[in-house]
Amino acid sequence: MGSVVRLLAAAVAAHVLSASPALAQVPPVAAGAVVVDMSGAAVGTVIESDASTVLVRTDKHEARLPLASMAPYASGGFVIAMSQAQLNAAVEYALATAQPSTDTGPVATGAGSAAPPAPEAESQGEPAASDSPVAEPL
Repeated sequence: MGSVVRLLAAAVAAHVLSASPALAQVPPVAAGAVVVDMSGAAVGTVIESDASTVLVRTDKHEARLPLASMAPYASGGFVIAMSQAQLNAAVEYALATAQPSTDTGPVATGAGSAAPPAPEAESQGEPAASDSPVAEPL
């Protein structure tokens, strides 16, 4: 069943790409190319590109965009479907909601922070840190 779905998806993609030459091949994206939004307003400048992505610098951020999200623009630049403000907001949202590092090292959260007790301490009948009495406020 999965191979049938993949074959059907590939056939549909091939049909769409053959019907629209602009979608079939985006011209090379050179550093320094201007990126504009659908109204022609400046979004940013291309910093670098590779086979599938383009790094665009706006007035506030750098964002790596899929090459497929860009189309050639009349002035030799490229057009995307987001304004500069929308792209900046998307980058800021991504930065604000980014997951913390998956580093498994100990993390100190403030003065006096200590790592949790080793599993051996709990198995030997010693109280865990969570079992210690809570100090009352003065």
